[in-house]
Amino acid sequence: FRVEPGQIEVATEAVPTVAQAVVAARPAPDGGQQLVAWVRPEGSAVVDVDSVRTHLTNTLPTHMVPAAIVCLDSFPVTVGGKVDERALPDPEPAEPEVSLEPKPRAPKQEGDYFAHLAPPPKAKNKDKGREKRKKQLQKKARKKNRR
Repeated sequence: FRVEPGQIEVATEAVPTVAQAVVAARPAPDGGQQLVAWVRPEGSAVVDVDSVRTHLTNTLPTHMVPAAIVCLDSFPVTVGGKVDERALPDPEPAEPEVSLEPKPRAPKQEGDYFAHLAPPPKAKNKDKGREKRKKQLQKKARKKNRR
């Protein structure tokens, strides 16, 4: 899919509490790339990341919704006064959800219960016809040699 960071930035800046947004691709924990949005709040407003994500989910295609949204008081700038994307902080890794409830067991298939006791299935010869013909020819050759 084609992703336009500028389009995502405009959609993010449409949220009333967001004054400015910067979107870029960053390395994901799985080794691929992920979209990250950095937002600066409007005045002393507090940016609710969940409401920003909800707004973007309702406004943009799924593949254009940033995986992480980072709130900053100000953006780092270059000597020329532009936002320095390289100096933007990496998003915090997501905390895995911890549950104290036991995970439900997957129901066992009927044959799985005793599967460890049964011998492994034998490999099937897909070419039995060829083997049979080969033996017939060998038998014929032996009879011919006996004469």
